[in-house]
Amino acid sequence: YIGCAFIFSSVLGMVWISYYCHIATRFLTGIGVGILCTVCPSHVVDVCRPRNRGKLGGLFQVSIAFGIVSAAMVSYVVLGPFRELSADAFCENVDLAALQRKIRTALLVPVCISIALALSTACLTNFSKIGQSCAMRQTASTFEPRLQLFKKYQKAIYISIVGSVALQLTGINAIWFYTFRFFDLAGITRKSLGIIVITLVDLSATLVSMGLSDRVGRKPLVLIGLATMSITLFAMCFVNRLIFFTADGRQSLQTTWVGLSLLALYLYGFNTGIGFHFWVVVNEVLPQAIAQTGFALSNVLKWIFLILVTVFFPIVENQCGSLVLCMFGSIAVACCVFFYRELPETNGFSKEEIYERLFPREK
Repeated sequence: YIGCAFIFSSVLGMVWISYYCHIATRFLTGIGVGILCTVCPSHVVDVCRPRNRGKLGGLFQVSIAFGIVSAAMVSYVVLGPFRELSADAFCENVDLAALQRKIRTALLVPVCISIALALSTACLTNFSKIGQSCAMRQTASTFEPRLQLFKKYQKAIYISIVGSVALQLTGINAIWFYTFRFFDLAGITRKSLGIIVITLVDLSATLVSMGLSDRVGRKPLVLIGLATMSITLFAMCFVNRLIFFTADGRQSLQTTWVGLSLLALYLYGFNTGIGFHFWVVVNEVLPQAIAQTGFALSNVLKWIFLILVTVFFPIVENQCGSLVLCMFGSIAVACCVFFYRELPETNGFSKEEIYERLFPREK
């Protein structure tokens, strides 16, 4: 059914050019994304063997990165000679205020639907056959109040919440704003090709993480990734404020390419760390009694944080400039410290063994 919704929305998007039909396609896409983000990663972690759980559980992130690359390539081909059209030329005869309202609505509709679907899916999947058949002996009771279970397993809940923070509040979506700025400063006129290159870097990072996850382990990769992200965010702030914009208003081409290199390094840190392992680690640490509900709530928080970044980042960036990158970098540092102290290594362990490592007093 989800596949049919995606296919139908894609066909409808190609055939119809009405704005309201476009909203309808986003409505259907939002339904699919809301269900998939909640059900698929947890199901894969449940059915995979421990030695393959990292690379197979992270396929969800690989598919996201592949979709971004595909979208960039399709846009490059479809737009043809108009692909490099400037914003001024595009908006010359457009009612910008009305267009802005429509774009915001079109962006927020699927996100809000995804939040609602994640919540409803949490209620439904709590009673799924998968959850019942995989329930651990320690948490077999299905009658224990949900809030009492959350209190009992609060450490796992905290890890899942911080995972959502690390995924969305460390600048991964806001950083694309600076991608176009770096392109402008570097004198790159074919920005559509530049975006394809950046998205290919994004995809390659997920493939690298797919090969390392079950060999190196989840915790080292998450910590290294967050440390890399924080360092590059602070460095990009420094480069953007103190090097790009000098007293005479001139920019250095060499330092601009340094900024692009830092951007690529940031993407590698994100996609080899929390970007790839969020889907795996959160599902691994949540005990089976609260696995579906806990991951659904973590997924809801992820979408809420995405809305906050989408709405408030332009405002904060307009007031603070590139200092906003330091804010994201500070959050990455805090998440790194938390995971260093609280996150157990889950690579190669069964759900029962992970449970014992998280809650040693309840053996």
